[in-house]
Amino acid sequence: MDKLEFQYKPNLIKHLSGVLFFLLLFFSSAYFAITNERGVIIGIIELSKENATFLYLVFALLFISAVINSSLILYKSFLFDRKIIIEKKYISAPKNPISNDIIKIYYKEVFRVNYRHENKKLTFLTFFSKDRKLLTISRYMVPRQKDFEQLCALVKDRVKDKGIPPQKPTD
Repeated sequence: MDKLEFQYKPNLIKHLSGVLFFLLLFFSSAYFAITNERGVIIGIIELSKENATFLYLVFALLFISAVINSSLILYKSFLFDRKIIIEKKYISAPKNPISNDIIKIYYKEVFRVNYRHENKKLTFLTFFSKDRKLLTISRYMVPRQKDFEQLCALVKDRVKDKGIPPQKPTD
Protein backbone atom coordinates (compact mmCIF):
# COMPACT_ATOMS: atom_id res chain seq x y z
CA MET A 1 0.00 0.00 0.00
CA ASP A 2 2.43 2.64 -1.23
CA LYS A 3 -0.11 5.01 -2.73
CA LEU A 4 -3.61 5.84 -1.55
CA GLU A 5 -5.90 8.32 -3.32
CA PHE A 6 -9.03 10.03 -2.05
CA GLN A 7 -11.19 11.72 -4.66
CA TYR A 8 -12.18 15.23 -3.64
CA LYS A 9 -15.28 16.98 -4.91
CA PRO A 10 -17.40 19.59 -3.14
CA ASN A 11 -20.81 18.40 -1.99
CA LEU A 12 -23.15 18.75 -4.98
CA ILE A 13 -26.37 18.85 -2.96
CA LYS A 14 -25.15 21.67 -0.69
CA HIS A 15 -23.99 23.81 -3.58
CA LEU A 16 -27.13 23.20 -5.64
CA SER A 17 -29.36 24.05 -2.68
CA GLY A 18 -27.33 27.24 -2.15
CA VAL A 19 -27.72 28.18 -5.80
CA LEU A 20 -31.47 27.56 -5.69
CA PHE A 21 -31.90 29.45 -2.40
CA PHE A 22 -30.07 32.56 -3.61
CA LEU A 23 -31.82 32.34 -6.98
CA LEU A 24 -35.16 32.42 -5.16
CA LEU A 25 -34.00 35.42 -3.12
CA PHE A 26 -32.81 37.13 -6.31
CA PHE A 27 -36.16 36.70 -8.05
CA SER A 28 -38.02 37.86 -4.93
CA SER A 29 -35.99 41.06 -4.59
CA ALA A 30 -36.13 41.74 -8.33
CA TYR A 31 -39.91 41.30 -8.22
CA PHE A 32 -40.16 43.69 -5.24
CA ALA A 33 -37.99 46.23 -7.08
CA ILE A 34 -40.12 46.07 -10.23
CA THR A 35 -43.51 46.19 -8.49
CA ASN A 36 -42.59 48.63 -5.71
CA GLU A 37 -45.18 51.42 -5.35
CA ARG A 38 -44.44 52.68 -1.85
CA GLY A 39 -41.61 53.39 0.54
CA VAL A 40 -40.16 51.12 3.18
CA ILE A 41 -39.71 51.61 6.91
CA ILE A 42 -36.85 49.64 8.48
CA GLY A 43 -36.77 50.36 12.20
CA ILE A 44 -36.20 54.10 12.47
CA ILE A 45 -35.10 54.44 8.84
CA GLU A 46 -37.78 55.54 6.39
CA LEU A 47 -37.08 55.15 2.68
CA SER A 48 -38.93 56.79 -0.18
CA LYS A 49 -40.32 54.83 -3.13
CA GLU A 50 -37.17 55.42 -5.23
CA ASN A 51 -34.79 54.55 -2.39
CA ALA A 52 -36.76 51.40 -1.55
CA THR A 53 -36.56 50.33 -5.20
CA PHE A 54 -32.81 50.98 -5.16
CA LEU A 55 -32.47 48.91 -1.95
CA TYR A 56 -34.31 45.99 -3.57
CA LEU A 57 -32.06 46.24 -6.63
CA VAL A 58 -28.92 46.19 -4.44
CA PHE A 59 -30.23 43.06 -2.71
CA ALA A 60 -30.97 41.49 -6.09
CA LEU A 61 -27.40 42.20 -7.24
CA LEU A 62 -25.95 40.68 -4.06
CA PHE A 63 -28.07 37.56 -4.44
CA ILE A 64 -27.25 37.08 -8.13
CA SER A 65 -23.53 37.45 -7.32
CA ALA A 66 -23.90 34.62 -4.76
CA VAL A 67 -25.63 32.51 -7.44
CA ILE A 68 -22.82 33.19 -9.92
CA ASN A 69 -20.14 32.40 -7.33
CA SER A 70 -21.75 29.09 -6.32
CA SER A 71 -22.28 28.17 -9.97
CA LEU A 72 -18.61 28.80 -10.74
CA ILE A 73 -17.57 26.60 -7.81
CA LEU A 74 -19.83 23.83 -9.11
CA TYR A 75 -18.44 24.23 -12.61
CA LYS A 76 -14.85 24.10 -11.38
CA SER A 77 -15.59 21.01 -9.29
CA PHE A 78 -16.71 19.10 -12.39
CA LEU A 79 -14.03 20.52 -14.66
CA PHE A 80 -10.96 19.66 -12.57
CA ASP A 81 -10.10 16.32 -11.04
CA ARG A 82 -8.82 16.81 -7.49
CA LYS A 83 -7.32 14.12 -5.30
CA ILE A 84 -5.71 13.82 -1.91
CA ILE A 85 -2.76 11.51 -2.47
CA ILE A 86 -0.89 9.78 0.33
CA GLU A 87 2.42 8.31 -0.77
CA LYS A 88 5.09 6.61 1.26
CA LYS A 89 7.18 9.81 1.48
CA TYR A 90 4.69 12.65 1.02
CA ILE A 91 1.10 13.83 1.00
CA SER A 92 -0.36 16.05 -1.71
CA ALA A 93 -3.73 17.75 -1.71
CA PRO A 94 -5.48 20.89 -2.96
CA LYS A 95 -4.41 24.06 -1.15
CA ASN A 96 -8.00 24.70 -0.03
CA PRO A 97 -11.44 23.31 -0.90
CA ILE A 98 -11.92 25.44 -4.05
CA SER A 99 -8.30 25.75 -5.20
CA ASN A 100 -6.62 24.03 -8.12
CA ASP A 101 -3.16 24.50 -6.61
CA ILE A 102 -1.76 21.21 -5.35
CA ILE A 103 0.56 21.29 -2.35
CA LYS A 104 3.00 18.45 -1.81
CA ILE A 105 4.51 18.08 1.66
CA TYR A 106 7.18 15.50 2.40
CA TYR A 107 6.86 13.83 5.79
CA LYS A 108 10.53 14.49 6.56
CA GLU A 109 9.87 18.26 6.26
CA VAL A 110 6.89 18.28 8.63
CA PHE A 111 7.68 19.81 11.99
CA ARG A 112 4.15 19.95 13.40
CA VAL A 113 0.76 18.38 12.78
CA ASN A 114 -2.41 19.70 14.39
CA TYR A 115 -5.42 17.47 14.82
CA ARG A 116 -8.59 19.47 15.49
CA HIS A 117 -11.64 17.81 17.01
CA GLU A 118 -15.21 19.10 17.08
CA ASN A 119 -17.86 17.23 19.04
CA LYS A 120 -15.32 14.46 19.72
CA LYS A 121 -14.85 13.86 15.98
CA LEU A 122 -11.68 14.64 14.09
CA THR A 123 -12.53 17.37 11.57
CA PHE A 124 -9.28 19.09 10.53
CA LEU A 125 -5.72 17.97 9.93
CA THR A 126 -3.09 20.70 9.46
CA PHE A 127 0.53 20.15 8.38
CA PHE A 128 3.29 22.69 8.97
CA SER A 129 6.51 22.12 7.04
CA LYS A 130 10.00 23.56 7.43
CA ASP A 131 9.80 25.41 4.12
CA ARG A 132 6.69 27.32 5.35
CA LYS A 133 4.13 25.26 3.50
CA LEU A 134 0.78 24.89 5.18
CA LEU A 135 -1.72 22.22 4.22
CA THR A 136 -5.11 21.83 5.87
CA ILE A 137 -7.29 18.86 5.08
CA SER A 138 -10.88 19.18 6.19
CA ARG A 139 -13.22 16.29 6.87
CA TYR A 140 -15.46 17.70 4.13
CA MET A 141 -12.75 17.28 1.50
CA VAL A 142 -13.18 13.50 1.73
CA PRO A 143 -16.48 11.83 0.75
CA ARG A 144 -17.10 9.86 3.96
CA GLN A 145 -16.11 10.19 7.63
CA LYS A 146 -14.68 6.65 7.48
CA ASP A 147 -12.32 7.67 4.66
CA PHE A 148 -11.20 10.73 6.60
CA GLU A 149 -10.45 8.62 9.68
CA GLN A 150 -8.46 6.21 7.50
CA LEU A 151 -6.53 9.13 6.00
CA CYS A 152 -5.75 10.50 9.48
CA ALA A 153 -4.61 7.10 10.75
CA LEU A 154 -2.24 6.69 7.80
CA VAL A 155 -0.82 10.17 8.29
CA LYS A 156 -0.37 9.64 12.04
CA ASP A 157 1.58 6.43 11.36
CA ARG A 158 3.81 8.03 8.76
CA VAL A 159 4.50 11.16 10.79
CA LYS A 160 5.18 9.06 13.88
CA ASP A 161 7.73 7.04 11.91
CA LYS A 162 9.70 10.24 11.33
CA GLY A 163 10.05 10.82 15.07
CA ILE A 164 7.47 13.61 15.27
CA PRO A 165 4.88 12.99 17.97
CA PRO A 166 1.33 13.95 16.96
CA GLN A 167 -0.02 17.05 18.69
CA LYS A 168 -2.70 16.64 21.33
CA PRO A 169 -6.21 17.37 20.07
CA THR A 170 -7.47 20.91 20.56
CA ASP A 171 -11.15 21.17 21.41
